[in-house]
Amino acid sequence: MRIAFLILPILLLGAVSAAAEEAALPPEVALSKAKLTGGRVEGLEEALEKTREAVAHCVAVHGGLTGDSGRLDVQFLVRDRGRAEGVEVMRAQRVTGEAATCVQRLLKNRLIGTPSDDPVGVLYAYKFSKR
Repeated sequence: MRIAFLILPILLLGAVSAAAEEAALPPEVALSKAKLTGGRVEGLEEALEKTREAVAHCVAVHGGLTGDSGRLDVQFLVRDRGRAEGVEVMRAQRVTGEAATCVQRLLKNRLIGTPSDDPVGVLYAYKFSKR
């Protein structure tokens, strides 16, 4: 009998948080033009474009926007193996720290493209607006 009283509130909390996650609309996501240092990366624009939906999901699930718009400035290196290394969120505006961490993890070791030199630095921004 005591177990039922302990489990029921936990189940209800899970249902409430799942409903809250579904209720948050993912924001619109735009990408700034990437600034590159040390060379070029073939396929960079396409690779970053493919992240937009997952990044919007990160923001929606981890607190949404705290205003009508927001921004994450991201930087990383692309080395010979073509993956994002040393991913850092340099600035987060009107986006929670949890959402920034989610985006950082999403990009870590992601296949980005072929660099012309080793390494190539990449700096760009995700710009968010409410739907």
